[in-house]
Amino acid sequence: MKTKFTKSFLLSVVVILSSCNKDEGNDDIPSMDDSELSIISILTTSKSAYEAADQERWVSITASEYEELAEKLEDVAKSGVSDAQYSNINLTFSPLGFTFVNDIGATIPANHYLFAFKYSSNSDVLEAQARVKISETNVNSGYSMFAFGLPAHPSGENFFVFKGTRPATQNESHLAIYSAKEIGYITGESNGKYFFNPGNASEIDQAGDASLGLVLTYQGLSSSVQY
Repeated sequence: MKTKFTKSFLLSVVVILSSCNKDEGNDDIPSMDDSELSIISILTTSKSAYEAADQERWVSITASEYEELAEKLEDVAKSGVSDAQYSNINLTFSPLGFTFVNDIGATIPANHYLFAFKYSSNSDVLEAQARVKISETNVNSGYSMFAFGLPAHPSGENFFVFKGTRPATQNESHLAIYSAKEIGYITGESNGKYFFNPGNASEIDQAGDASLGLVLTYQGLSSSVQY
């Protein structure tokens, strides 16, 4: 004897099976909200330049891309100078060819990966004439260059992202900058304190004039996540 099925019964079965298949597939097909962010997924204007760059290189990016990286990536810390003290307005500029470090407490945390950098220059800068430096020792010594020098860039405010894999900081670390050209700074900050040495120095132990309240306007972004 043949069993007769109504249209409503068959429709109910189809809906139930469809629902089950959808639920079973959720673990295998992540939603857009669950997808992991990365540097390349955030870059827009500079994405092709980043893709084309060699490993262990800094790549020029836009101001908006820098801010997007700072806002969207996980556990980001800002070193060199805080947002409150960073400025690209009414800057004064340093002499040529010095290494500088701020000593205002804006350090790179331990177990962090440096991935972006910004600063202001008063002149056009050729490739490797400006260099990001890190010390895991103390504010005055033990500085080494972080990867290769910065790429060529024009005068004004410039932004960079790092492409490559470098070890995480083992200790709280100090971020410094060397440039063959001039570096922007502000004065009149209550906690302004800095050190300098001529040339591309590994020791930065000459104390600046504390009465100036001087803060050099350079900043790095780091994260406990390696991107």
